[in-house]
Amino acid sequence: MNSTGIRARLEHRLTAGDHRLLVARVLQAHTEEDSTSPLIYHNGEYGTFKTNSSHSGGPHPNVSR
Repeated sequence: MNSTGIRARLEHRLTAGDHRLLVARVLQAHTEEDSTSPLIYHNGEYGTFKTNSSHSGGPHPNVSR
């Protein structure tokens, strides 16, 4: 079973008409090595996670296009 997860902190709760919009700051994201890469939408573009090995705290997900 493949697993992908995002840990986030809720920053804002907004009301937009009859909807509630939750805005969260991503604190940590992970995906298993053999899993299918998740699709990410960031800054108006789609991308996937890539590992940044130069990050001193271990793998760090960055959006790649």
